[in-house]
Amino acid sequence: MNPTEKNLDQCLKDVSELEKFCMALVDELPALNKLKPGENLRQHLEYRKIEVPDILGDDPIEWLGTLGDADNETEGDVITLVRPGNPRVLQARIWCVKVGRWRICLECGWFWCRIVIQRRF
Repeated sequence: MNPTEKNLDQCLKDVSELEKFCMALVDELPALNKLKPGENLRQHLEYRKIEVPDILGDDPIEWLGTLGDADNETEGDVITLVRPGNPRVLQARIWCVKVGRWRICLECGWFWCRIVIQRRF
């Protein structure tokens, strides 16, 4: 395997792990919605046995609240991941968390679940 293939494989593996983490998190968001903006989610994730991917390091995972509560600027690089919907999580809200300079917003509906990953530089 050449270095480019190896780097791409690792990059896509990391994205896959991040997507799985976000989808595990989305199941818990209704319970976490009672948290205050800025609160670190790590202890709540540990309590719920949600494994945080290595790529997120030890940075705090801050609860930002719903999109209406969170800063809604769209400047910066944006990655959007979509998968078939999760009927257990029918919600009209978008929940957001922050890891370092990255903001991750999760929205799940009947037909699709969407994860929007954004970083401002």
